[in-house]
Amino acid sequence: MRAMQIDFAPPAWRRTLREAPPWVWVALLCSLLLAGAALWRWSGSRAEEALVQAEIDRADEQLARTERRDGERVAAARAALPSVRAANAVISQLNTPWGDALDALERANGGSIALLELVPDPARGRLRGSAEARNVKAMTAYLEALKAEPVFGMAWLRRHEWVQTDGGTSSLRFEFELDWPGGAR
Repeated sequence: MRAMQIDFAPPAWRRTLREAPPWVWVALLCSLLLAGAALWRWSGSRAEEALVQAEIDRADEQLARTERRDGERVAAARAALPSVRAANAVISQLNTPWGDALDALERANGGSIALLELVPDPARGRLRGSAEARNVKAMTAYLEALKAEPVFGMAWLRRHEWVQTDGGTSSLRFEFELDWPGGAR
């Protein structure tokens, strides 16, 4: 017959450990090693995550600074835009080749036309003007002479009216427009 172990002592953890087979000890040791390795790996990943988060925070700060700086630059550029447009308009008018146009206007005038105003429109390549003539015949002769000038492409009458002058005489005030390819920018 086989020997029996009879133990009347109450169960305790010390006795359970003492009576555990060797494979339980090996499994317990492996479990502790795996848990330690996992804990070490987790703490390393937490440190790496903290470094990555710090980099992200620095990049966000730099992006915010850049956006503020760029926003200020854009706002300054937008504020300067009207003055830049005005300066470009002045430069365009200063670069307008007036010599040929004024010579052509003078050649077309037979002495009976008083030129009152000239307004260039470089964007459309046009020149608007207003003048006074003694009669309709002088006005139409002036417009025909302007059409014949090679500097201008076409000339047409925009409006006309009879005006009383201070001396009691009347004159014909008219507005005209010219195609002026040389004035286009």
